[in-house]
Amino acid sequence: MGALDSAINGARGQRQGANYGRGGVYFDGSAENTLARIYRAEWQDYLNRFAPYEDKAIDFATNPEAVTEAVDRAGAAMDQSFATSKDSLQRDRSRYGLSMSPREQASESRSNAASGTAAKLAARNNTRLHVQDRQQQVMSGAGAVGLREAISEGR
Repeated sequence: MGALDSAINGARGQRQGANYGRGGVYFDGSAENTLARIYRAEWQDYLNRFAPYEDKAIDFATNPEAVTEAVDRAGAAMDQSFATSKDSLQRDRSRYGLSMSPREQASESRSNAASGTAAKLAARNNTRLHVQDRQQQVMSGAGAVGLREAISEGR
């Protein structure tokens, strides 16, 4: 807190005598001036340390593309998950020497497509709701959790 300390202490070291109060804070005879220096230093400290993080959080919360990007990532993750699952099932069948008739393969393919589509839609909808909730938390000041998440998204 360099700026805050220097504002509180005024011209410490330049002034000598009985004008230093408790804690070494210079007192020029006016509590108003001392308090004004403290307030200015606190405001500057806030601008230097906290305002950049708040700006990042606000940028995240007002960015309409954040929802679209998160939803797209969720859909891609579900596609990859189902493709991996399908490949694993095929490897297991071939390992045990099992085969399916064309009718069974078509039925399994329809079933997998339906469940994959349902899972993908659920993941996209849940992600959309989560990101919108998180954005609203940041904008309403509903706790540091939203701020931490928004800041971590900025990486």
